[in-house]
Amino acid sequence: MTAHLEALLTAITGIKGVRPPADLVPYVANLYDRRNEGGIIPGGRIEGTDWTPAFNDCHANVNALCGADPRYRPVRGWRYFDFHNFLSFVRFTAHSIVADASGRLWDITPSRASQHYPFILAEGPEEEFVQIVEVRGLGNLDHFR
Repeated sequence: MTAHLEALLTAITGIKGVRPPADLVPYVANLYDRRNEGGIIPGGRIEGTDWTPAFNDCHANVNALCGADPRYRPVRGWRYFDFHNFLSFVRFTAHSIVADASGRLWDITPSRASQHYPFILAEGPEEEFVQIVEVRGLGNLDHFR
């Protein structure tokens, strides 16, 4: 893709790639290497509760449910956006889902997205994910091809 065409797409979509901090380049490269491991996680309501998760607030939703119901545990990871290869980068967006007692994964957060995107499990301890996303405020990590 030419730089001109990418600039036009960036202007239209408002999506601009940002290089990750140097210490996270290996982390992002690992996500990119594992991009085909991602899968679409089914959504669903949690039965037996009148609690309604908030739109686009996955981390708080998962923390609230797992704090209130020990049958669920948080699962941290990244949604993968390849932009249909129109841009010179791909994006990984931090996302939280839950696992039920049987290990089945659920995306409890309602979304108005036009489609479902693959979810890639975060490797490493949850503290590392929290450090990247909450402490450093890096909810999006871009990998340049």
